Amino acid sequence: MNNTKPLEGIHVLDLGQYISVPAATVILASWGAEVIKVESTIGDPMRLIGATLGMTCNDEHNSFFGHYNVNKKIINLNLKDPKGKEVMDKLLAWADVFATNWRPKALEKNGLDFATLHAKYPRLVWAAINGFGNYGPEKDDAGYDTVAYWSHTGMQIDQSEGGGPEGASPAIPFYGVGDNSTASTLAGAIGTALYQREKTGEGCQVFASLYGQGVWASGCDLMSCQYNNNYPKTRTKPASPVCNTYRTKDGAWINTSIFDTKIYPKYLKAIGREDLMDDARFNNPDGATANRDEMFHIIEEGFSKYTLEEMCKRLQDNDVAFSKIFRIHDVVSDEQAIANNMVYPVTHRDGTTTMFPAPPATFGDKAEPKIDIPYGRVGEHSVDVLKMMGYSDAEVEEMLANGVAVQWKDK
Repeated sequence: MNNTKPLEGIHVLDLGQYISVPAATVILASWGAEVIKVESTIGDPMRLIGATLGMTCNDEHNSFFGHYNVNKKIINLNLKDPKGKEVMDKLLAWADVFATNWRPKALEKNGLDFATLHAKYPRLVWAAINGFGNYGPEKDDAGYDTVAYWSHTGMQIDQSEGGGPEGASPAIPFYGVGDNSTASTLAGAIGTALYQREKTGEGCQVFASLYGQGVWASGCDLMSCQYNNNYPKTRTKPASPVCNTYRTKDGAWINTSIFDTKIYPKYLKAIGREDLMDDARFNNPDGATANRDEMFHIIEEGFSKYTLEEMCKRLQDNDVAFSKIFRIHDVVSDEQAIANNMVYPVTHRDGTTTMFPAPPATFGDKAEPKIDIPYGRVGEHSVDVLKMMGYSDAEVEEMLANGVAVQWKDK
């Protein structure tokens, strides 16, 4: 098994909080980078957020924080203290990549903006995520993915069934979807910037926004709405009746998607309508679209005759792209996800286990997620990092005594 780590030897300094940037750097860590995360002396606010979702959040068990911060060393610093700023400068000199989701004004105030750091550390790749982009009237606004990725792009209401001002309420989005998506983009962009640095010898600014990621993610619909493909939609009036959801005899839901013309007759065979396989009203995209209402009822009736198991086999035998519509908790034990290491078990310090999602891209054949460094408690690695930066035992003790840094102590 080839568990290639292409970023071995690359140093990443993570000044991120909540999800977006920590998600990007945990991906880089999974690719072999050495990551040091800097938190305030009280810790990343994300250490407490899991409680809003009913999750355990304590020093011995914190999945929400842990998922985004495994394989990182964590140092907790007071960056308002001159000595804390000195430590930060040493970390920046060590780093190949600086990644942050602090807001622009805070970065400028602390001398951590791109222009300042590029002048001091010209080889440093400076990477950031914010809510709405660097320009325009909302450039300085706070922006979590729920508002910048979901609400501002239209996805929150236009993807709700019958949504809109006079229809259903806007959907409640999954937490972190926009953050994770933007993080994946930033991680790839950082790798590209490192490649460019190898050619030029100089680091550059890398940037992504939650809003920009949402615009990109919804690009097909953003374009088609300009051609009167209007949202929101309902499953009873789909744009294409073969790209829709249908219920089986035993009450399960299946989603199908067909874009290949030659599959249309096979789809009709799968639903038990061999009599229509040669019918031009239904066996091709133009016919199915022109007769979408009738086609919808034909398909709905076909699905209602078969159980989930029977329908899945019929669709599979006819090479129709489909999936049973899962609930989110189904994925935790899904055979397909487990076989591909898309989810993997993580044992907490209290001995309990949670299935964590794995980073979406790997190098090598079926690379297995590996935790070399468990997610850290507040100040877990502060002393180790300070000594790594060249400070003596006496200097470290002085910084801890003066509140410049915090070190974890077992209670």
